[in-house]
Amino acid sequence: MSNSAAKNVSAAAPVTLEGWYETEFGLDPVHETGDSLTAIVSRLHKHDPDNFGHTDCEFELIGNGFERDVTTQVVSMIERMS
Repeated sequence: MSNSAAKNVSAAAPVTLEGWYETEFGLDPVHETGDSLTAIVSRLHKHDPDNFGHTDCEFELIGNGFERDVTTQVVSMIERMS
């Protein structure tokens, strides 16, 4: 790749998933940053497959200039992974 082509390729801005989900020990806070919501959800699901996305939860996705509720989207993603 030439230098000019490399300059035109920009890395995706990271996003942060914030919120909580319920476990047998109480609420587990979430503050995870990654390249995409999919990457973050996958990582968290691998860490806690029995609880993450299967229990009561609330999540917001925060990025460069935006913040939105993604609770329903996260639960749907987990349902497709299971």
